[in-house]
Amino acid sequence: MSWLMPAFVVVSTLGAANGCLFSSARLAYAAGRDQHFPSVLGFINIRWLTPVPATLFTIIIALILIIPGDLGLLIDIFIFASWLFYGWTTLSLLILRYREPNLPRPYKVPIVVPIIVLLACVYLLLAPIIRDPAGSGSYTLLFLVIGLIVYVPAVAMNIRIPVQLTTFLQKLLYIVPSVNSNADSDKTEH
Repeated sequence: MSWLMPAFVVVSTLGAANGCLFSSARLAYAAGRDQHFPSVLGFINIRWLTPVPATLFTIIIALILIIPGDLGLLIDIFIFASWLFYGWTTLSLLILRYREPNLPRPYKVPIVVPIIVLLACVYLLLAPIIRDPAGSGSYTLLFLVIGLIVYVPAVAMNIRIPVQLTTFLQKLLYIVPSVNSNADSDKTEH
């Protein structure tokens, strides 16, 4: 019966991977539908009503992330990116408290708590870069800079590339734009 525990680990891992795939695809679908990602990611399959482009996008990103073949590096990149976003969130909380002191807040914490969290985030971001400048922190920063290089012209400046990729994908994957229920409900309320 020594095979039983590894079998349960495999089943648990496959279940977690399945959940991550579909939840990540749902996030990409919602971002595409709301014009935060390319709109083709917000399309759905005609027959199954599933977000096929968003699911394929998630799979492609996952395949790119496993190219190095080093699980430790992948974990380091994920942790670095997580602390980077925790730090940005904490910094935005401090800025919001300074700029808008009279906003109603459901709960308050002493100002020293976000300051300590921000200092911890800064330490956890700088320590790996100082320890190993060519390590995972640098890879993560490079990945984020590449994302900004794509985001600024494509989203912030609304520059479109005149490529008929959307039409090609619609024919290949049998996909159509989905109805944005949030935008439709906002229009009907006014």
